[in-house]
Amino acid sequence: MTGAIIVLYNPDIASLEQALDTLLPQVDEVCLIDNSDTSMAERFEKREGVVYMPLLQNMGIAAAQNRGIRHFQEKGYDYVLFCDQDSQGTDHLVERLITVCKTLEEEGQQVAAIGPMPINRKTGKSYYNKPKNVISQLTVNANGETYHVDMMHSIISSFSLVRLRVFDEVGLFEEPLFIDAVDNEWCWRAAHFHHLRSFLVHELSFDHMQGLPTNLPFKKSPPVRLYRQRQQALRPFRSRRR
Repeated sequence: MTGAIIVLYNPDIASLEQALDTLLPQVDEVCLIDNSDTSMAERFEKREGVVYMPLLQNMGIAAAQNRGIRHFQEKGYDYVLFCDQDSQGTDHLVERLITVCKTLEEEGQQVAAIGPMPINRKTGKSYYNKPKNVISQLTVNANGETYHVDMMHSIISSFSLVRLRVFDEVGLFEEPLFIDAVDNEWCWRAAHFHHLRSFLVHELSFDHMQGLPTNLPFKKSPPVRLYRQRQQALRPFRSRRR
């Protein structure tokens, strides 16, 4: 069984509803963890296949994701998919990620997480254009399809798929990180302490936007995120073995 976790913070309802319409046919349940100050329970509590958990304060993406992970662990799920509230996937994306994941495992690869290519909504180009993050490249034949897969140091959280049993080995996300580097730290920890690698599938993609839309050649974070980044940089932190 596969569950999906979407962390909310004052979401655009139209974009969220569109994401749910695409995602719900592909998973057994979607868990919405809401970091907003007010509850939207009336909107989602009666929607089939959706579990809504309002936190009524911004506890950060790591804490919210951990709530969702524990929820699916308690229900005995096999996989969990992480999604951003404004990212848009494609039909059959989850099924194909699981297929490639299983094939990699059958070929002896130790998989921490696997994900599709994030495509910049504004430019239409992939965010992964720097080969320095690629450890090696593989060709995977699964269900009659050929996939080109990069073994990575880390991948972004959105639309990444993880076997839930991996969290028993690696541990949950580091909540003091709050938002930035949460996905990076977990992937690095999985690789350094447990020899598990993250994988990016070229033939699979999703629509994504890092930061605010801008005409500048770099992403621009909203003020509240810049504040959190500064607070995070000032706080000593060391990744620890689980």
